[in-house]
Amino acid sequence: MTTSETTTCQLEIHRNLPAEPERVWRALVEPSQAGVWFAAGAKISAKRGGAYELFWQPDTPERNNTIGCRITSIAPCHYLAFTWRGPDVLSTVMNDGNPPPPPTHVTITLSPTAIGTDVGVRHSGFGHDDGWPEAVTWHERSWTACLDNLEALLSDQPMPHPWS
Repeated sequence: MTTSETTTCQLEIHRNLPAEPERVWRALVEPSQAGVWFAAGAKISAKRGGAYELFWQPDTPERNNTIGCRITSIAPCHYLAFTWRGPDVLSTVMNDGNPPPPPTHVTITLSPTAIGTDVGVRHSGFGHDDGWPEAVTWHERSWTACLDNLEALLSDQPMPHPWS
C-alpha cells in the first residue's frame, strides 16, 4: 500500500514492503543494489558526509545525476537523509542560478511492520516560486516509481520502471 501527501514545500510517501528493515537498508546503501532500483548507477559512501550520488545515464555522468549530494544523517536500518539535486529537466528551477538555490533534502525512514517494513520518503526544501509546483509533482511521480522498483527488487521481480 502506498500513501502520499504533498504540500507546496515538501512531499511524503509511505510504502509497506515485504522485507525486513535490514534487507531494505542494504538496497538503500549498497551501490550495486541502488544502481538497480533507484538509478542506473550509484556512488554511495554510507556515512555522515559521504556521497549519495545517483546516475540515470552512467555513460554520460554529467547528465541526470545527483553529483555532489551528501548524506546528512544516518542510522543503519532506521533512517537515511541526504541532499538532492533536481534532474536536468528541472535544472533551471532546482539547480541553476547565481547563487543557485539550496539543494532539497530527502529523508528515508524504515519502520518494522507485521509484513516487513514501512518505508517513508520525505522530500523537503522545495521552493514556492514558478516552476516549483511542477518539481514537486515530478518528484512525487518519480519517488512512486522508485518505490515500485524497490518493491520489485525485494520481491525478486523485474523492474517495472527500468532506468536503462
